[in-house]
Amino acid sequence: MTEPSTALSICRNRTQILRLLWLILFAVYALFAYQLWDGYHDELDTRLINFDELSSLRVLDAEGRRLYASNTKTAWQTTIGDRAFFRERRDNAKAGLVVSEVFASDDRTSTYLILAR
Repeated sequence: MTEPSTALSICRNRTQILRLLWLILFAVYALFAYQLWDGYHDELDTRLINFDELSSLRVLDAEGRRLYASNTKTAWQTTIGDRAFFRERRDNAKAGLVVSEVFASDDRTSTYLILAR
């Protein structure tokens, strides 16, 4: 009897995570689309409060270079413009939400999964 309950819990958690991520991505879009530059770091940082599933938040430009990172002291500086998921999102306006492959940081201390919109 615990298996269906566990599956339902995981499904609800996944839905909640995706909903929260969508809200964060919408906030990022609004901040950059309407050029609300003043204080955008603080606004984006507040999106991580009480969101244990998300360790950090990054905003990249069209070339894959980092514009913002919630943890700037440890954030990687690597350009990801050459990765397939990034090119798909950049080159296809109708791609919607694109999920990357899981990849390791350059120093192999962390793994990442990226959702791009």
